[in-house]
Amino acid sequence: MKRLGVRVLVSLAVFSFFAVPVLAAPATEEPQYRECDLIPADQYNDRIDCKTENANVALFDYVDTVIEYDKMRRAYGREPLLTDSQQEHLQSARVRAQNAKERSHKAKSFFGQVKKQKTEVGDCYVKERIGDIGQPRGGDDIQPCEKGEICEELAGDQIGNDDGECDTTGNPKEREVCVKVCESAMPDDDPYDPETAFDTEKGLEELEEVIDDATGEVKKAMARMQTYYTTRPPEQVDECDQFEFGLFPPWYALQASQVAKNVADAVFNSCSVACNQDAFGWNCEAACVAFAVIAGVLNGVDDAFSVIDGGNGSDQLDRVAKCNRQLNEKLVAQKGALDEANAMISELLVQVETLAKTMEARFLVMEDLLCTPHGQRECFPGGVERAASAPPVRESPPTEERATKRR
Repeated sequence: MKRLGVRVLVSLAVFSFFAVPVLAAPATEEPQYRECDLIPADQYNDRIDCKTENANVALFDYVDTVIEYDKMRRAYGREPLLTDSQQEHLQSARVRAQNAKERSHKAKSFFGQVKKQKTEVGDCYVKERIGDIGQPRGGDDIQPCEKGEICEELAGDQIGNDDGECDTTGNPKEREVCVKVCESAMPDDDPYDPETAFDTEKGLEELEEVIDDATGEVKKAMARMQTYYTTRPPEQVDECDQFEFGLFPPWYALQASQVAKNVADAVFNSCSVACNQDAFGWNCEAACVAFAVIAGVLNGVDDAFSVIDGGNGSDQLDRVAKCNRQLNEKLVAQKGALDEANAMISELLVQVETLAKTMEARFLVMEDLLCTPHGQRECFPGGVERAASAPPVRESPPTEERATKRR
């Protein structure tokens, strides 16, 4: 646990958030998170009150976070999650949940959540008719009516002839009802069940935890949205240039909201079903009001998320189709440019090949010229023999010797 919960149908509670005008709620301090395990285990009313208040703390934080998320959506030009009236309903509803919790605690209504189930009554038997006008059968022993004995008829039920003798034969519609005698169940000195108390408290702890999880996922969605919009280029860009497939709210926020509302429904239903037992006092049902309001708030938020997600899904498909068309157009344009470049390269290769052939022809002419007597290359006719019989070339004297002769 990091932080900090008259029968009402949850579906009616959800509808009331968006269909009934907001009434001024009585001034109530915000719930404060408490360490409930410090309260003695047998103080059931106080412990359940404490854990319900912790669930209310989580609920207050969740509603605040959802409203802040909705304000951010509007600031970035996204479609709103809630109307202004719906925001007011959520804020008012969470106050009603806290007020209902306070009333239940003062009336000790939470005790009803941990009462033992009503015990089975003792065995029942059909009563023998006593003093059957001189015809005793079985000795008028006031024991269960046995075979051969006359059983006592339940008088005044307008079935049969009300002669005091219970006739169970013949036409089923005419069979008379016999008097039954049931033993009373033994009284229980301790009407409260520690195991029931443990289960009730665990349900409230889980409710607090899943509301906290839902709050955390909405905060993640806010951070993601803020990052997405603050990192966009200052100039106007096409939506396909910076397209995000995971629009807001993301799937994990939707999943968390669904889990929270399902757990809240379970807590409310458990309370309502338990209070229907005859053994519980009339005030037990009042303890369910707080849970019904919490469930209503969570159902309302989940409905809002579901509506937005449906719109997002349609927008996603539209954007994917649009961006795919744009991408295809760009690819076609790039392919045209690439084809033009390939044509230019092919033409350039032809020119290079022509130039290479021209250069090769000129090199062959130069080689032929070098093989003439004027070219002094050994390849001209008789060039090898003449080169061998030619007188040696006189070497030039060193630089200093030439300088001395000049002086």
